Amino acid sequence: MRLYVNSNNLKPLLTQKQDLNMSLGKDSKGKFIVKPPLGLMPKCIWLENRRYAIEEAVIRYTDANMDIPEEWLAELSDINNLLK
Repeated sequence: MRLYVNSNNLKPLLTQKQDLNMSLGKDSKGKFIVKPPLGLMPKCIWLENRRYAIEEAVIRYTDANMDIPEEWLAELSDINNLLK
């Protein structure tokens, strides 16, 4: 990624390496700080998101006068029990 002063002067403000160095920063000894890899979403948040997705799907099916799959209702019940 390069940032430019303006369209008339296409001199890069930052090169990719400089941009990377700035975003990671350095520690007190001058060594580059490396971000850890992306981990997992906490289970309680994932369950809340899943519950919301199921509830929204149930509403869409209800609005369309369609039968709600039993698996969805069972999963919703399981999630509600886990989040109590």
